[in-house]
Amino acid sequence: MINLELYRTFIAIYREGTISKAAIAVDITQPAASQQLASLEKSLKVKLFERTPRRMVPSDAGHELYTKISDSFDWIDHVSQAFTLEDKKQTLFTIGVPLEYYHDKLIDKLQKFPFRLSIVFGTTAELARKFEKAKIDAMIATHKITMHGTIHVDIFTESFYVVAPKEMQVPKTPSKHWLMKQNWISYDAKLSIIRKYFLNTFQVKPSIAPILISPNLHTILKSVEAGVGLSVLPDYICENALKEERIALVDKPQKPITNRLYFVYKKVHSESLLVKSFLNTFQS
Repeated sequence: MINLELYRTFIAIYREGTISKAAIAVDITQPAASQQLASLEKSLKVKLFERTPRRMVPSDAGHELYTKISDSFDWIDHVSQAFTLEDKKQTLFTIGVPLEYYHDKLIDKLQKFPFRLSIVFGTTAELARKFEKAKIDAMIATHKITMHGTIHVDIFTESFYVVAPKEMQVPKTPSKHWLMKQNWISYDAKLSIIRKYFLNTFQVKPSIAPILISPNLHTILKSVEAGVGLSVLPDYICENALKEERIALVDKPQKPITNRLYFVYKKVHSESLLVKSFLNTFQS
């Protein structure tokens, strides 16, 4: 009798690149995954992978086997989920999300999602570490992450504006020298967003020591409103405050400063109904 779990483990190793990550994906121990691969190779009388220090490299036979069976197993998983998830509200989907994006963009879409959700907040770097250790099922990232076997789906593009306290006297066309003399509020010590603005607009790196560093865009907005200093903020964070004149617009660059957000999940979960349902929330 054919042991389908051997083939499922093979597919996971092929997609994840290492036995340790594949073991997490199929929810077995690493020794069990190694044993299953050895059993399959012995049964088929072929070597499916070349073992290297960093990853498992598929052999020609491994590539051929994967091509022949992967679609069938994805379809089996799809059908299985359709039967076992009849009561969808009993299924828990854990996703990592930047707090600001959840608050301003995602929260209004949650009523459309047919599963229970567990939300984990953090920066992209923090969430990527949890994602790699399989502590979360998927994540929304502010940039692409370097991790084998992941899929990135572009879900949102944010544009950035320079904003200031409403009482500040802002020149009609602020120069780089005027801007560098002001108090700045930064998202991080590296001035990631502020540096991007100066390089995009003036082709120079800013010589700025921020008066405040806060890894929370809502806190930065409140600090600008309170008169602490200038900052560079995404449009969806500051647009209401600008309309209500709680802050002043310093610069909306003619050459827009943009950044893409991505929904990130593991390739091995491409046929997951949870992943597909979550993606549908961005397309509706």
